Amino acid sequence: MKNSNNILIPDKWQQEAIQLLKMGKDVVLHAPTGAGKTFIFEWLVENRILKGKAIFTVPTRALANDKLYEWQKRNWNVGLCTGDVSVNLEAPVLVATLETQKRNLLEGRGPNLLVIDEYQMLNDSNRGLNYELAIAAAPRTTQLLLMSGSVGNPKDIQGWLQKNGRDAGIVLHHERPVPQEEVQLEALKGSVPKNVRNYWVKSLIKALKNDLGPILVFAPKRHVSEQLAKELEEALNPSVPLVLKPEHKKMARHGLSSMLKKRVAYHHSGLNYLQRARLIEPLAKKGELQVVVATTGLGAGINFSMRSVLIIDREYRQGEYHHNLRPDELLQMFGRAGRRGFDDKGYILTSPGKPSLREGRPIKLIGQNQIDWPSFIHLLQRAKESHLDPVQSLRDLIHKLYSDQMKPIGLGAFLKLNRAEKLALQPKQILKKSNLSSNNEVLEILNSNGVWERKKGPTQTTAGSAFIYHEDKYIPALQIPKILKDLRIGNLCKFKNNKVQLYGREIPLAKFPEESNEDSIFLTKWFYQNLKKQKLLPRNKTIVGKKCPFKIFETKLIPKIPQLTHGAKVKMLHEKGNLIYARLDFSDSPVFGVRDETGKVLINPPQRTRENHGMNFQQLLGDSQPQKEPKSTAEKWFAFGLIDEDGFPTRTGLIFSFFNHGEGLAIAAALSDETYPIRDLIWDLANMRAGYRFTENSGSSDRLANNCREKYGHCNIESYLKKGLPLEYGEGAAEIIHAAAENQGNLLNFVNHELKLGDIERGHIEWKNLLNTIVQAPHYEWDRWIELKKQAQKKTFQSNH
Repeated sequence: MKNSNNILIPDKWQQEAIQLLKMGKDVVLHAPTGAGKTFIFEWLVENRILKGKAIFTVPTRALANDKLYEWQKRNWNVGLCTGDVSVNLEAPVLVATLETQKRNLLEGRGPNLLVIDEYQMLNDSNRGLNYELAIAAAPRTTQLLLMSGSVGNPKDIQGWLQKNGRDAGIVLHHERPVPQEEVQLEALKGSVPKNVRNYWVKSLIKALKNDLGPILVFAPKRHVSEQLAKELEEALNPSVPLVLKPEHKKMARHGLSSMLKKRVAYHHSGLNYLQRARLIEPLAKKGELQVVVATTGLGAGINFSMRSVLIIDREYRQGEYHHNLRPDELLQMFGRAGRRGFDDKGYILTSPGKPSLREGRPIKLIGQNQIDWPSFIHLLQRAKESHLDPVQSLRDLIHKLYSDQMKPIGLGAFLKLNRAEKLALQPKQILKKSNLSSNNEVLEILNSNGVWERKKGPTQTTAGSAFIYHEDKYIPALQIPKILKDLRIGNLCKFKNNKVQLYGREIPLAKFPEESNEDSIFLTKWFYQNLKKQKLLPRNKTIVGKKCPFKIFETKLIPKIPQLTHGAKVKMLHEKGNLIYARLDFSDSPVFGVRDETGKVLINPPQRTRENHGMNFQQLLGDSQPQKEPKSTAEKWFAFGLIDEDGFPTRTGLIFSFFNHGEGLAIAAALSDETYPIRDLIWDLANMRAGYRFTENSGSSDRLANNCREKYGHCNIESYLKKGLPLEYGEGAAEIIHAAAENQGNLLNFVNHELKLGDIERGHIEWKNLLNTIVQAPHYEWDRWIELKKQAQKKTFQSNH
């Protein structure tokens, strides 16, 4: 991009892409990171070449917000659609995440121009299907601009578009705007303070002394990035410390603020959005920071470059799983080395055994060869409404996909079998053959030996002797916070009992007077009001207001605590500041559970109804006669209750089709339980995308998980269910999101070694995203679905105001 009198003139390869788009062609564009791919779209907009609506899709919400912010500063009329936020949707330019546009594209409603940035996402195991379907389903009236610098076979993608009858051109540009060079850290000269022992800190100090800064470091885990940044803060003394504006200090808080003064920062999902996008990233883009340590898992969301890049490990954690960086991911991350207009050269820093420049290379796209259940169920409904052959409708879309080895859905064979025999896989026939009826359900629980047994009536025991199901096994109930989460008494705490760590609650009972020689204390509002309400205050009026003699507090009031706390006993008293706290042990508190055949009492064990045959794929005809597992996708759809015997969607199937992945299965299961209040379900939906970090805070929101497993069992379905739950499901988020929304305490009380404020913010955003999906989903005439949409609308309105 040449600058002539402050006017940017497209480079030759950019002009080629612009010309193809002006001719009405689709364009597959390959150019390195930072070369100026987005400039092509911006030039079309600013020169008013585009006619009609243009939608620019990006992989992450963070990148979408970046583009919105950048283009609003240029005074563009631009909107945003990211699931959690929908703003100015009628604008001529809309920035969006691709999933928000999928349904419109499947129904043949597309913009005049659809830009898919980073289309190498086709190979992503979780989201690739959505990208493939969006491109395949885009109407001919929608022009496509596919952009990436990480695809090794862009001509194959051009051929795919042409095979589908589209007029597609291709532009290939391989030259980086800033050339790159690899630097071995061991070869760098320079002294390092003797007190610095960390290898990476030593190496980074040397790199800065050799004028290789600023440096972007990718670390495998959040705590590693924080620790490295903290050690750099201690070791570095910049000649000109960074002076933060008051608003930046407020965003940063103390720990990050002191680090930024040393021109160092960490960057990961535990930070909130303002800290990442309005503080650290702008400072990095301006060159104000010498080192930024980011997590590898957030690499795709990095939207700034620095002079040098260092990747300290190939392995990184995403959710519950550990992954190795693919060559295209390394290429993408290395692409952040070298700032156009600032650096003559970008540097890849490495050391023996660590990722090097030659390892980064484009990836060959091969497609997912999987079936997107919600999209295909939706297609069956459209076929029904249009009086089309459902089998042919599926074949037409499959024929357009890039994947060439997709397993057959088997709908034709399923329908043929049903019409011929009216027996196979039909629930009523199976019930008849097994001498069961809908009036003779057998409710079973998973016992402590991992075996399903008939559920007995409830029995009372103590919390200290009860067991609870956690991470695929039963453990003593008080070893996790689950059964204490619903108690609105104080905060969670931990203590040891016979060398075993247990959870309890910690409550403030009294406050010391300002005069140290006074022999009285002041009861806290909670303690005083509850004693008064239960008529447990001494009758001799020794307590005036909330002022109480210490001896009365110790001998008369402390013994009353079990009556106020569901039987909990005071484990210990301790002081914090001028407050007296009690730590409560609930070991002797009464709880109800189900006694299994081993004699253990289980709290909320996993349940199933035995004749709910199709959902477990096992022992459909009784314990001694296992049923053959459904083989084809169509048989699984029928077994899950998503389609009827004619191959068209059921009520469950329609609700499921409104969502992505397994979320619709869980929501349909919850709605089918008429006793599940919608007002509770709305909050429990916060668990749907929470992941593993909230587990310590789980409580009553388990009902959503129990409903899902009761309907579908503990089965694993690739991309949809893991042990009977959606893949990103994580217990505990609902309790925190609810507490935050109702202002029930300081969020810092929930923060622990795994859970940070940024995670809570992300959990809230994901919850809003899901609620918005419900609000924007199609109308369906079912009172519980209508009520869910109504409650979701109410919550999204409240959270936005």
